[in-house]
Order: sequence, then C-alpha cells, then structure tokens
Amino acid sequence: VASSDGTVLLARLRNRALARSQDRGRSFSLLDIPHAQVPSVLGWLDGHGFVGVADDGGVVRSDLAGQAWTHTEPVEPVRANRLAINPKTGSVVAVGPSGFIGRLPPGAARFDVVAEDLGGLIRALVWAPDTDTIVGAGLNATIVRSSDGGKSFQRIRSPLARSVEFKALSYDATHSVFVAATSAGAVYRSSDDGRSFHESAALGTEVLQLAGLGEGRMLALCSRNGARLTHDGGKTFGPPLLGLAQTFRYAAPGCTPGSALVVGDNGTLMRSNGGALVTSLPCNRTR
Repeated sequence: VASSDGTVLLARLRNRALARSQDRGRSFSLLDIPHAQVPSVLGWLDGHGFVGVADDGGVVRSDLAGQAWTHTEPVEPVRANRLAINPKTGSVVAVGPSGFIGRLPPGAARFDVVAEDLGGLIRALVWAPDTDTIVGAGLNATIVRSSDGGKSFQRIRSPLARSVEFKALSYDATHSVFVAATSAGAVYRSSDDGRSFHESAALGTEVLQLAGLGEGRMLALCSRNGARLTHDGGKTFGPPLLGLAQTFRYAAPGCTPGSALVVGDNGTLMRSNGGALVTSLPCNRTR
C-alpha cells in the first residue's frame, strides 16, 4: 500500500514482517514491529498515515512516514482479511472469515460490529469515496452494499447462479462504476452505485485482482496471460500486456496517475508507465 503521493510504500512479507520504502519502491527496509502486531490488512488515510488490523485483532496506526506505530489491544480477537477505507473521512470497514463486518470511525481504537453473518462470504471490498457507498462481493454470487458509510449493510438480490464466485472488485471514479470479476473470468459492471451488476466482458481466465490506477484505467491481473488493461470502466479489455506472461498476484497504484507497481509469484517486481508494464525492478526474490 502506498501513501497518497507514493513516496512511502509498505509491504507485508511472508514471514509476518513489515517492510517500508521511502524511494518509491526502489528499495525496502524491515520495520521493528512484533509479529503479532504486524497488520494482516493495511490501508492509507490521507493526512493521517497508515491504518490496519493486526494478526491479533488489534488496530494499528502509523505516522505519515510509516515509521512510528501504535497498537491497540483488542477487546476480543477479530480476524480481518479485507479492508476498505474512505480517505476523505478516515472511516475504515473490515470484513473477516468468521462473518464479521466492522466499522472503525475516524480516530477510534476499536471496531463497531455492524454485521455478524455476511463477512465470511466476502472476497473483495471497495469504498467509493465520492458517493460513500461500500460494495463487497464473494462466494455464492454474494453482493453486499452499504449506502451510509458502513454503518449498515444489505445483501443485494442477484439473478446470478450461486456457483458464481467473485474474486476481485474495484471502483472507477472516472466512469463512476464498480467493476467485479469472477473465478471464471467474467466481468460485471454496476453503473447505479452498486445496486445491480450486469456482465460486460469475458476474459476466459481467473481474475486475481482488479486494480484501479486512476485516470479511468484499471488493471486486471489474470491467472493466465498476465495482465490486461481497461480504459472504459470494464466494458472492454486490451490484449495481454507485453512482458507479463507470468502470473502476477498483487498490484497497487504507482506514484503517478495511471501507473502501477506489480508483484509476481516468483518475486518479480515491475513498474508501469502509463499502462505499459516495461520496467523490471531489483528485489530479493526469496522474500
């Protein structure tokens, strides 16, 4: 996850450590944080620093530079595997495998539970800050929606078969659409603020992540054929990007609008420039 200007990047490593970069991803150094307090999910709050949920269920926060961290002991352990943040208000919503959906008001130390039976189905969660709408999607064609900034959630009725499994979800502010993708590679769009979704494209392979890059660009990371780019809010996708024949697991917006940092299965790190992934970056592939 990156700060709003991209100058500070944080990465969670497989050995339950947190690494920090101050040179836009060119190099990383490990932070001295107890393993139990390393965030399992993490996000950026404009003007406030980083916030996340630790492996022990506590809330962790940092300064703007991502260097100094505080940890709040949880009242009871809460596992979180997805996080959505409204950078304008500072509110945070988290979902966990037990079914938990919780809301962390600005500056609060603990989550308020807003649902106890929906979160276990959610595999992707995204917040549209311009409308304050939150949408989650996941197993059994599940789509949940909040129109009040995460204070309450409703399950959206869907005509899709229960066998549909949503794996990825993103929001395109330029086109004002939510875009979701399934394990089978089908792409669905919502242009009515998350109230309904309709199929718009078929990529023919599992979509691992949808990453909004700004300026109307969105990157689909696929289990085959690397990555593909859309400029029209998920209506159409271009051919596989040159140089991305391998599987890439994670992507994050880069330091300039329309760019991205992408991490591959074998530790490969690449940086994009205007949507074309062309630059390989050095990294320690054992991590």
